[in-house]
Amino acid sequence: MNTVIEDFKTGFFGVSIVLKKDDITKLIECLLHLRDDPDVDHFHCIGDYSSTPGVADISFGVQDESIPDNMDIQF
Repeated sequence: MNTVIEDFKTGFFGVSIVLKKDDITKLIECLLHLRDDPDVDHFHCIGDYSSTPGVADISFGVQDESIPDNMDIQF
């Protein structure tokens, strides 16, 4: 997995996440586990801290209905 932060110079940032095929499989498995197991409320993708500063942590969690959306999934 490789991540890059893009500064749009507007106060907004982009995050690019590039996955190997094995990473895609693992992410799908983690998302399904998150969806299906009521005892699991989040998981993380953790940076290795060995390269230049960048993304240190990405957390995926189950959104409470009271929290408004601020992003959509698009393909």
